[in-house]
Amino acid sequence: MKFVPFVLAVALASNASAEVVSRFEVPIASAIINSCNGEVVAVSGASQTIVRSTETRSGNYIFGLHFDVGALRGVGESTGADYRVIDVYNASFQLGLGETFSSQEAFRMIGQGPKAPSFIVNYRIHFTITPNGNFVVYVDDLVARCNGK
Repeated sequence: MKFVPFVLAVALASNASAEVVSRFEVPIASAIINSCNGEVVAVSGASQTIVRSTETRSGNYIFGLHFDVGALRGVGESTGADYRVIDVYNASFQLGLGETFSSQEAFRMIGQGPKAPSFIVNYRIHFTITPNGNFVVYVDDLVARCNGK
């Protein structure tokens, strides 16, 4: 399962030591298979996102990111069971134009009730500054696993 990459409208700092802070919501809609019972769970909502960028003297950028997906909800397509998504992602890294930073992460899908077993989804998240200066985020390699409940 893959998410479509999206371009964040992040203003990059234009001189060394000046920090730029961007705050926005990233809409999310996807489907994930619950590995505990095989049910497709439709997930939707938005991530509350904060991106800090500072240009270094060498022309690279130092980033600090905060994604809070506490507003995401899921619904089991066959049972109608409700799920809450639990995850806050924080990262700091340095990139130059045309470079990518990748990280392995996970979030929890918490089932609400007996028809909704909780499970964990592992994924890779990639951050790239394109040669023309766009900041692109891409998520892939989603793998759900049952957490034994």
